[in-house]
Amino acid sequence: MKSKISDLNYYDSHHGIRWTNGCQTIERVFLNPVKAVAFQDGSGLVVVEPASDDAPNNAIIMNCDGSVRARIKNPEGNDGAICFGDAYYVQEELTLIICFLSWQMACVINENGDVVRTYETR
Repeated sequence: MKSKISDLNYYDSHHGIRWTNGCQTIERVFLNPVKAVAFQDGSGLVVVEPASDDAPNNAIIMNCDGSVRARIKNPEGNDGAICFGDAYYVQEELTLIICFLSWQMACVINENGDVVRTYETR
């Protein structure tokens, strides 16, 4: 049976995330509140930690077992981006929100953390 994330939820004021991988419960705790989104196929998840010292590259891809697959490089990191601020699906596309001082843009990524495209969002 292929590993798959199910029952993703938050605890400790969004500092912790917990999910089920088969019969195993996986937990991860972060210094700052996070936003986590499981991939539609359940093979992993993206975690955004907006207040992280790793900003503007403050999003990671995790595998079902809780290991880190990749850190996502913010494509606007050298052009004034403050951080990734959110993550969600727009139809079938996994999308991160890039935050600037007075505006935002969207960043579509694949399951390996590669940037597919960016676009302005309102």
